[in-house]
Parts: sequence; structure tokens; C-alpha cells
Amino acid sequence: MSRRLIGERVEVRRRAEHVEVWYAPPLVARMPRLRGRGRHRIAYRHVIDWVVRKPGAFAADRDRDDLFPATTFRIAYDVLRSRHPPRADREDLRVLERAAPDGEAAVEAAIRTLLAADGTPTASTVGDRLREGTPPRRSRSSSSGRWICMRTTNS
Repeated sequence: MSRRLIGERVEVRRRAEHVEVWYAPPLVARMPRLRGRGRHRIAYRHVIDWVVRKPGAFAADRDRDDLFPATTFRIAYDVLRSRHPPRADREDLRVLERAAPDGEAAVEAAIRTLLAADGTPTASTVGDRLREGTPPRRSRSSSSGRWICMRTTNS
């Protein structure tokens, strides 16, 4: 979803397995429906700009694991923590920040390449791999932007 929808009126349709967001009338987002109490989903693209400015909050955040768009990103964080503990949080946030504009699939492929070569997936090494043209691999995508739900319908 686009940031242009902030403050706009959207329609949210709850389906059996997913939730759809509609805006004048095209479908702008579809995401899995979460069931049960206390369930939540945080799309890192929604908060990455803020979290990068406050990396100390990342280390202590109880929802930190929800910010990783795929398991590969979590593995990269664990490697960073074992090899560079003082700067692991900041480096991992910079890697996540790269994934927003460069694409999760390309960044994930770069991380996999680095890990396979026993490299350290810092923002600069991931950036180097991206410039070298690491072939993209398929990964889970996440919608971007925020919206305000003004009305829901069951249909």
C-alpha cells in the first residue's frame, strides 16, 4: 500500500483466510487474517524508518521477531550478534532498511550468498552483493504504508 493513503477513507473486507483493503475501488492490499486473542502482525516497512533512528529500542522490543520478513533475516541477525555484539542491532536495522527499497527477495538472496560463504551480513556487505547483482529469490512480501480503517464489511 502506498503512503498516499494515510488519512484517507478505505474499506476493509474480512474474508475467511485474509483481509482486503480497498480504496476507490481497486484492491490495494491483501494480507493473511490472524485469528485468536493477542495475535498481531507488524510489517517492518511500516516502522523501519522510526526504528532505525532508535536502534536501542530494537534490542529491547518484545515484538522484534515480528520485524524479520523471513527466517533468513533472523539468521543474519543471530550471526551479527555472535560476531559483532555491540553493533549487531544497528547493522541489522540497516540491512532491513535496504530491503524496503531494494526488495526483500534481492536482499534475502544477498544474505544467503554471504552466509553460504561464511561472510558477515552487514549493511555494507549486503550492499556490495546487491551491486554485484546477486540473483533475486522469492521471499514473502509485505505491504507498505499505513491506513485508517473507517468501515468494515463482511462479504
